[in-house]
Formats: sequence, structure tokens, C-alpha cells
Amino acid sequence: MKPLLPLFVLALALPAAGIAADDDSKASKQEAILKMRDATLERLRKEQPDSQAALDKAPGYAVFDATGVNLVLYVGGKGVGVLMDSKTGKPTYMSMVRAGTGPGLGYKEFKQVIVFKTPKAMDLFLSAGIDVGSSFDFGSIATKGQSFNPDFALYTITEKGFTVQANWGGTKYFKDAELN
Repeated sequence: MKPLLPLFVLALALPAAGIAADDDSKASKQEAILKMRDATLERLRKEQPDSQAALDKAPGYAVFDATGVNLVLYVGGKGVGVLMDSKTGKPTYMSMVRAGTGPGLGYKEFKQVIVFKTPKAMDLFLSAGIDVGSSFDFGSIATKGQSFNPDFALYTITEKGFTVQANWGGTKYFKDAELN
């Protein structure tokens, strides 16, 4: 675990891309996250048309605004977002931290959409909040990512930045105590 310590420190130092509200109130932060969710889903539907069918069938989905960095063999990331329960319409505000390894170099600001294929997968995500996956990036294109969990469909949209990387790692998602 010691080799990953610098990565965790770096990931925690990264700003969450674009969500800082002028007014630090709970309501304004929640509103900013929901606006980010709406804009991200609109863009996803345009760039990945197959995502609409997945969203329509899903018991829920999560949308995150994040930053990531790959420095030689270290991968780190940090972000904020919201999980939406399709049945109740209830939002659960969340944060994320990613750590991993793999060759590469780059920095990117990106949106991540996780579509849950089963209610059990969504419930497990809310309670445990861990995903392990791999990614291969070259450039700044919208991609359908790969989670090792078959009950997730994962989409990533790069906002800005450029990466050349092939990595694997884990992401910890957790409920935001301040915003819920």
C-alpha cells in the first residue's frame, strides 16, 4: 500500500472539475451537480446513442464530474457527482477518488456515467462504492469504458486534457455527508 500513498495524496489535491459553486451553500452545490448531470446526459445521448436504451432500462445511474492524472506509472483522480434512483427520482450526492497503476502520461477533466443494470448493483454501489476497472486512453474522445463489474455500463466523456495511458485501478465512491 505504501507505493500508492503518493497517488492518494495527489488524487486528493486535484480539484473537482467545474462544480465549485460561487456560493458555498448546500443548495447551490446540489444545483450545480444536477445541472452538470443534465448537461452530461444530453451530451452522452448525442455521442453514444446506445446509452439511451441502457438508461431507459436502468434502475438507476450515477454521473460524476472528475479530474484524472497519469504520471508514468501512477494514476489518480477525484470527482463529485450524483446517483439517481430511477424508481423514486431521489438523488444521492457522492464523491469519488481513483487510484491505480499503468504506463502513461496526461491530465484530463472528464464526465463519467455509470448505468446500473440491476437494483442489486445500484444498492451495492451505494453501500460499498467500489469499482475496479481498466482503461485505455489515447487523446480526448468519448468512450465506453470497462468495469470489471458486469452489472455496470460505464461511459466516459473527456472535457479537456489529453492522455496516453493503459491502466487499471480502483475507484472509491462514497456518499457526500455534507450534501445529503
